[in-house]
Amino acid sequence: MRIRVYILVCTWIVIQGCQLRPNPDELVRGVLADFVYVGSAATANASDVPSHATKSEPLPQHFVSHRAYVFHRRNTDGTAPVWQILEKRMQACGIRVLAAPRGTNGLVYSYVGGPFFSIDFQIGNRRGVIQSQLDGAILNDPELSRAWKDEDYILRFDN
Repeated sequence: MRIRVYILVCTWIVIQGCQLRPNPDELVRGVLADFVYVGSAATANASDVPSHATKSEPLPQHFVSHRAYVFHRRNTDGTAPVWQILEKRMQACGIRVLAAPRGTNGLVYSYVGGPFFSIDFQIGNRRGVIQSQLDGAILNDPELSRAWKDEDYILRFDN
């Protein structure tokens, strides 16, 4: 009887431990669920944006460190600021937000597009960033500009 209880308790602990360890890839896919993945490339620093098309691509199963993953967002996807949407989703998923815009602090304003932002986050021992940058191809094409927001949303894990 004691052995059965011991096995039952050990099994319960293992199951709980597995559920407590978040899978960073799954959490990020959930946060970016309504964004459209358009490409990726290895990058030397977080501000590099890989060349990409506007056509949707299959989302990778795993997000590799030091690789920039580019997403687009449809113009019809709500009116709330994108950085607020992303931060709320991250917090709801249990992602630790290390730095994000507060009011107008942390935003970069431009004559065209934006405001641009950067959100630093941590999931377990992995650190990452989601930032926005102007996409000139969308901006300069009236048809694309009607369908898509003018920014690229770039995901990058540092480790």
